[in-house]
Amino acid sequence: MIQKTLLLISILTLSSFAHSQDWYAMARHGECHDLAEFSKNSRLIIGAKTPKDIEIKLNKAGVKYTLKRMIEDQDGMLNLTVPSEGWVMMLVKKKYCQEFAEKPG
Repeated sequence: MIQKTLLLISILTLSSFAHSQDWYAMARHGECHDLAEFSKNSRLIIGAKTPKDIEIKLNKAGVKYTLKRMIEDQDGMLNLTVPSEGWVMMLVKKKYCQEFAEKPG
């Protein structure tokens, strides 16, 4: 019984960890770039995989920013603004990348 419980806890932990990493940086025309890959291009957020990672790194560097929901009652769509770097970007969950990509523009 203990082994089954430990196995279940391990599976749930891995599942939530994987789920937390499916963040993307969305470009102006709806193209999405994996946030972990995208973050490799900036000294300020290198290694960030989630919006929380970005917050931690920017706070540690003492950089002013805003990170807020694009739509108040909808999770998974955030607007990140970092004035000192000239950044205004959307951070989105994978499902939004697919929605924008499927809609004719």
